[in-house]
Amino acid sequence: MVNILFSKYNFDDEWAEPFIKNYIKAEDKVCIIAFSFSDEWISCKEEWHNSYDKDGGRYYDDLVKPFMHYGITENNITIPNYFEDSSEKMKEDIKKSDVIFLTGGLPEKAVERVHEKGILETIKGCRVVVGSSAGALMQLNHYHISPDDDYDDFCYFDGIGLIDQTFYVEVHFENSDVQNQSIEKVLREKTDKVYAITNNGGIIVEDGKVQTLGEVEIFKR
Repeated sequence: MVNILFSKYNFDDEWAEPFIKNYIKAEDKVCIIAFSFSDEWISCKEEWHNSYDKDGGRYYDDLVKPFMHYGITENNITIPNYFEDSSEKMKEDIKKSDVIFLTGGLPEKAVERVHEKGILETIKGCRVVVGSSAGALMQLNHYHISPDDDYDDFCYFDGIGLIDQTFYVEVHFENSDVQNQSIEKVLREKTDKVYAITNNGGIIVEDGKVQTLGEVEIFKR
């Protein structure tokens, strides 16, 4: 498995394309796992459709645009419906896909729902897993969250363990005091390396090696 971690959905930009075109091909099938929503944002099937439907879903275009940039057609992109699809249907969608995409939002909610639907082992069988923001963090065994608009306090969480990492990741890195303090805390308590991924950066983890792309800072103990 190749794991690709970003802060945003902009991996079709010039800084990313030379790297990502090696992993995402026009003939690929993509399964978008959009499980990182807050219950306050989406709490029923109607709100799901308003968010992710091909016809008028408010997040749909942002999710599919980067994949279409690499030549993938909409017919080869699926978004399992959390409220309506069975676990077996989701597993079939995942098995048929070459690339899995984990969306941004609240990573702990996404982790909880992946376990609830019983799809983790199926995801582990995929060739490439891409994640942005929450979708990046949740791929790790363990991750931290710095205080921001969604989280009042610093906290640690367990991910779904797609990457057997010794490092941690800070997403949406802006070199703020809060983020730098969080990184220092993580370096003291958990790891000897943190990849701080800006909104124009990412990392690729392949065969245990990490490659940075775009704007990424590396902090060491």
